[in-house]
Amino acid sequence: MSETAVDVLVIGSGAAGLAAALTASIEGLSVLVVEKTEYIGGSTAISGGGIWIPNNNQSEKCGHPDSIAEAKTYLDRVVGNWSSDEMKLAFLEKGPAALDYLERNTDLEVTGRVYSPDYYPDAEGAKLGGRGVDPKVFDGRLLGAHFDELRPPLAEFTVLGGMMVNTYDVYHLLGITKKIASFKHGMKLLARYAADRLRYKRGTRLLLGNALAGRLFKSMLDRGIPYWLNAPAKRLIVADGRVTGAIVSRDGRDVQVDVRRGVVLATGGFPSDPKRRRDFMPIETGMWSMSPSANTGARPTSGIDHVHCGLNGFHHAGAEGAARSGDRRQRADAEHTCRLREDKRGHRQQGGACGGPLEKLAAGGGRHAGTPLSGGLCLRIAARSYGNHR
Repeated sequence: MSETAVDVLVIGSGAAGLAAALTASIEGLSVLVVEKTEYIGGSTAISGGGIWIPNNNQSEKCGHPDSIAEAKTYLDRVVGNWSSDEMKLAFLEKGPAALDYLERNTDLEVTGRVYSPDYYPDAEGAKLGGRGVDPKVFDGRLLGAHFDELRPPLAEFTVLGGMMVNTYDVYHLLGITKKIASFKHGMKLLARYAADRLRYKRGTRLLLGNALAGRLFKSMLDRGIPYWLNAPAKRLIVADGRVTGAIVSRDGRDVQVDVRRGVVLATGGFPSDPKRRRDFMPIETGMWSMSPSANTGARPTSGIDHVHCGLNGFHHAGAEGAARSGDRRQRADAEHTCRLREDKRGHRQQGGACGGPLEKLAAGGGRHAGTPLSGGLCLRIAARSYGNHR
């Protein structure tokens, strides 16, 4: 078995993993990113790409001045005690700074949403805009020969077999024969796309989550951060109660990656795993998810694998640990946190699906992103599970 060593190993290449890798590199650490599929970007690349961070540097410019106090009131009304005050305040106080940090040090650029109501607009502390930001349009040609390594967007986000469009583009394309402005905008898009298809498999004008993943990928390339594709992490290496590395499969052989500082698990949720969906969700549903088929929640095993919290999703450590231990009370408590909850309007939320506010900070939006429930729960239950099993 061959060996290599780095300061930080990042497992998973969605926005969570890429943001972690970039931060480590910017702070002077050596980093390796491993991704089990043939693409960089994870679920982020096919998502809407929105980031929900109250009191960000765009809020006031969008006409929605914000404050930590207002956002905390909103989370208290919506989340309640499903997440601790410490977790909420950590997100609210550090979230804007984290976004600023990435904008200063990477190619990440975002624009604020002038009108984008919070999910519960009638709740105290809610805002009608300013808290959500979107990645700016990104030129995929800047990725050079690595463009085909970025996960393509959903077909529903494209027209003509590969041209990404947003609502503004659709408006002008539909009116291309009716207004001069629409004709100019539409023809510009079509000309760019036609030129792209002479060289690329799809359009290079990237929007939404594809732009977010593309910008972070470009930043990673600029910093020379190495990454391995088709390289699933199989097992964490644990010595004296500490994670000291991982076994990664690469080119048909196992490679031992030793770490000096730590391993970041950014392996996503389990929307494409029928068994985990049956095990952890109280109401079985069909495979209704836009997540990549490889997003099964598979993660490296270890002696402490009952403690796992993916940044880009939510693996229910408490439920799994309880299932193994046979502790009926713990299992009931863990299952309760996964239960479909209904608010007073009859809207249903999947607690523990993926994308609580802490994940949202790095993940940039996924299928269930923006529900401020999973982040605190994930850490709280993982810690409780570990305490019950050590």
